[in-house]
Amino acid sequence: EFLKQERPANRSVSTMEDLRTVASEYDAVIVASGRRGLPDECREELGCEMRYGAQDVCLVFSFTHGLCDEVVLNPPQGMGFRVLVRAGHGTQAWLWCIGVPKDWETKRQSGTTNCFGEAFRELVADADPAVVAYLTSITTRLKAQEITGRVVEAAVWLADNPVLDLKAGDRVTPVVLV
Repeated sequence: EFLKQERPANRSVSTMEDLRTVASEYDAVIVASGRRGLPDECREELGCEMRYGAQDVCLVFSFTHGLCDEVVLNPPQGMGFRVLVRAGHGTQAWLWCIGVPKDWETKRQSGTTNCFGEAFRELVADADPAVVAYLTSITTRLKAQEITGRVVEAAVWLADNPVLDLKAGDRVTPVVLV
């Protein structure tokens, strides 16, 4: 029945009781909401606690765009970080600069602008002109608008048991953590 639905059922899960209710209604449950998708109490009871790996300082720019296709962005040699574009719903997307130098003096958030280079300049004190020029060129390629930037610490996280069985009533439902 679930697979015949036009779109997945989006449900909020904040307790084990919530998770059991969802599991009793479907043949499988896929939790695709990232590391904060299940509360710690649920992870603990299910035996799928999180472990953290490498951590990076990242600049994340939220923006709207006029592009539908995926764009590969390769920063010039020596830039010191990786660039990833993550599409969202509709025209919403995020540009991630992953692994920026930890010694960069940064603000937590920028105002709204229509240029990645300007948002970068607002976030990073003594912004490197080469990085500003590179990010400005990306603005045109992505047809980006309404850009806001913020500094975050991103971490690799994982669970030892990403697929598990949850007993809900008289049945067992597989739960998959994505």
